[in-house]
Amino acid sequence: MRSARELSHSPKPEPRVNFFDWFTLPDEKQWDKILEANTALRRLSLRIRSRPKSLSDLSGFCSSWEYPSWLRLLNNRLSDVRTTYVVARHHFDKGIPDDEWFRSPGRNGLSVEYWPNFKTKHHYIKHFFDYYVDVFYYKVFSALDTLPQLLNAYFQMDVKPGRGAVTKIMKELSHRNETLFQFLDGLQENSTYQTARNIRNDLAHNFPDVDVGPGVTKYATPGGRGVAFGIGRYTTSKELMSNMDGLLSLVAIILKRVSRLLPREGAARMRPSQSPHRAGQNHRPRNHE
Repeated sequence: MRSARELSHSPKPEPRVNFFDWFTLPDEKQWDKILEANTALRRLSLRIRSRPKSLSDLSGFCSSWEYPSWLRLLNNRLSDVRTTYVVARHHFDKGIPDDEWFRSPGRNGLSVEYWPNFKTKHHYIKHFFDYYVDVFYYKVFSALDTLPQLLNAYFQMDVKPGRGAVTKIMKELSHRNETLFQFLDGLQENSTYQTARNIRNDLAHNFPDVDVGPGVTKYATPGGRGVAFGIGRYTTSKELMSNMDGLLSLVAIILKRVSRLLPREGAARMRPSQSPHRAGQNHRPRNHE
């Protein structure tokens, strides 16, 4: 079994490799070693010191009923983040020699040779690494998308799920807890977050960073349109791993700050008129959809 990438770019065939030689999971010692090397992995859970009280009205009762479920879902997704990171790191540590991901001119008359230092096994290793990278970013942003829903229930905002719900929740949060709102809203400007968001978006909707793009650039000319052909865009495994490490640290910081900035029990349901801050008057929430 050979990948399409290998068939397209290998300069010559190599002996076949057993699929299961390279599709492996870390054993207990390897798992613990990876956990010890990245302390953020042990901080991927949200522990909240207080929880909203059930109020006599139906909205308050429903919110307090929903809150534990959202908290459990968030922590389950964070557990999935930890698992996918460990398995991705496990395959990365086997070695993926893609720092030099193209050579021009290549061997055997090729104008461009991709992954010139790869042997057959490296295509398999990278295939599995790429898969868990994809799952990792999906799980991280699934967890981050769960956080506003948790705050919706915690503060008993009663924002209905659906299109635009996150933006409405953030707008309401700007009235309920200005400090927490400013912290979460400011993440949009964090460089690690921005890079991760672009990687996730490309993995899901565009040409993924884990593969070499087509290298076709279209542009306007006075006479119409022009096209240029070149080397496509690519993100090396080390660059991906670096962003994943940074993103884990950022998520751990987010969880710690959220836990500290939530009010004590009994203060969760604070109407805008009761709030000591009126952030919405001075800060317009970004569109978080």
